Amino acid sequence: MGFQGMDQYVILLKQFVGACQANPDLLHDPKLAFYRDYLASLGANLPTKTAAPEPTPEPQAAPAEEAAPQAEPEVPKPAEIPVPQIDNEGVIPAETNEPLSMGDASKEPTDEDFEKASTERDLAMEAFSNGDLEGSLAHYTAAIEANPGSAILYAKRAK
Repeated sequence: MGFQGMDQYVILLKQFVGACQANPDLLHDPKLAFYRDYLASLGANLPTKTAAPEPTPEPQAAPAEEAAPQAEPEVPKPAEIPVPQIDNEGVIPAETNEPLSMGDASKEPTDEDFEKASTERDLAMEAFSNGDLEGSLAHYTAAIEANPGSAILYAKRAK
């Protein structure tokens, strides 16, 4: 572990030492036997455990024929966490356009369909190079409808 990240452990140790100073009987907890042994190996003088006060016997109620059901302890409700306010400045809104046509996958294109797809692809590339993105999209979609088996048309339209 090294010495990096030790700050959090030092803070916890200071809190523990403060608790022991406030209540030295904490050192006599059976779970801290290893710590008591360590302190003793360093020659530390451990405080003796103070005598616990005798518990006062509680008056016992007369036994009832049937024990009344005990109410479950009330569990505190967790604090409501407020919904954070999100700043959407600069966020691009989601597209609300209709999905683009994917063509009929079962269609067997004819020679005329291949020719039309090639013409539409050329028009789409020309529109794209002129900055007409909507026109390019429309021409690629027409090319896909003519030849839905061409993966390159889908890839070019996705660009």
